[in-house]
Amino acid sequence: MNGLFLKSTFTTTSSLGHATGSLISAAVGAWSTGGSLNTGRGGHNQCTGAGVAAANAVSLFGGEVPGSPHALSANTENYDGVSWTEQGDLTDGGRRDGAGFGTQNAGVYTGGFTNTSSPYGGCKCTEHFTGTNWSEAEAFPHNMGYSAGAGTQNAGLVAFGGTAPQNGVVNVGSPYSVEYNGSEWVNASSAADFGP
Repeated sequence: MNGLFLKSTFTTTSSLGHATGSLISAAVGAWSTGGSLNTGRGGHNQCTGAGVAAANAVSLFGGEVPGSPHALSANTENYDGVSWTEQGDLTDGGRRDGAGFGTQNAGVYTGGFTNTSSPYGGCKCTEHFTGTNWSEAEAFPHNMGYSAGAGTQNAGLVAFGGTAPQNGVVNVGSPYSVEYNGSEWVNASSAADFGP
């Protein structure tokens, strides 16, 4: 059963960018095992610091509780390169499949599914993370889940699929995207040709 849940972390040593525009231009290497999480999670959690911070400053939050169908976690854990430590829980309760971005000390988590989201349309919840605690922020423009986030707390983007704002159907591959400036959601786009 351990193979189904995230129990360790990894480190990569290669770049994900390339001048030709490819997302991954070189083989990824140097995987290493880190400390185990204090609370195992299903595959529906989010993190900050991935891609914008060193591997010794990552936060993991939310997700499904192993062995409990549809039970959601509000737990947050920070990684220091060796071990994970518990931090303040998400203020809006347990969620999964939202969009996380930013750094360990200036993170954002928005959207996602709660046990009260119906009919699986996600939520508008948005929270800021200080590295220790979460606080409420401006709600996402519509109920959302299954999207991805990128960038920093003051220059973020939520896009890359997810639920469409016009119909709330789960996992329809929406072209919708919206930027976050640290306090407001701006420049919403639903262009069908949106791409990186």
